[in-house]
Amino acid sequence: MPNTGFDRVMRGVRRGVVSHVDDQRTRAADGLTGIADLMEQIGDEFRGPLSNLSKTASSRLRGTAERVRERDAAELVRSLAQFAQDRPLLFIGGAFVVGLGVARLLEAGDEQ
Repeated sequence: MPNTGFDRVMRGVRRGVVSHVDDQRTRAADGLTGIADLMEQIGDEFRGPLSNLSKTASSRLRGTAERVRERDAAELVRSLAQFAQDRPLLFIGGAFVVGLGVARLLEAGDEQ
């Protein structure tokens, strides 16, 4: 079967989409690392259970950031969907905490 112009265009579009997703995946991993840094700082400011919780969250976020960097987009989507299905309350809670962290980072960026 001959290579049509449409096939070439579709391959180009696919490459562009994959490149964009890879860029966004890297940005997401960097964002998670930033939130992990923030959680670690919070842990350093407090003592006791809050400090331990914050440092544990920081460690887990760093691990998640590394997995985001290492996996392809399709695998990440499948993993996230499975996690949300298996543990919906934890997923919602995690999304809330990440949202707070992102808001804090955006707020800190506005102050600079």
